[in-house]
Amino acid sequence: MIERFHYVIKSGCGIEALQLKQAESLKKAIVMYSLAGFIIMQLTYQSRETPDLCCEIILKKVQWQALYVRINGTTTLPDVPPTLQQVTLWIAKLGGHLGRKSDGPPGVKTIWRGYRELKSFLDLYLIMTGQQNLGND
Repeated sequence: MIERFHYVIKSGCGIEALQLKQAESLKKAIVMYSLAGFIIMQLTYQSRETPDLCCEIILKKVQWQALYVRINGTTTLPDVPPTLQQVTLWIAKLGGHLGRKSDGPPGVKTIWRGYRELKSFLDLYLIMTGQQNLGND
């Protein structure tokens, strides 16, 4: 697992590409990218272990709502949050996962691509709904 985490931080988040020269800047970047890496790892593996849990154990309400709008093309939101497995599959779809029976569960690379897309769409969604950016979304 730790090797997968480092893979996500290095390749998925691209921390090496930052080429930061000051230690303080590097520390801050490592913390931020580690948080994102943790979320990606948690989505990938927790959704396999406990797929029926509410997605709000990982995603904030506004995140799953933005994801729902993006995937379903509607602004009518469900009354009940989707499951962890469902949001993980939606994020994977944004990352290029086709979801065929023979594909198996999405991996960290697909999840990080989709999560990056979700993060980009989230800013637009916040503007569309008149909400404030909630910080580390």
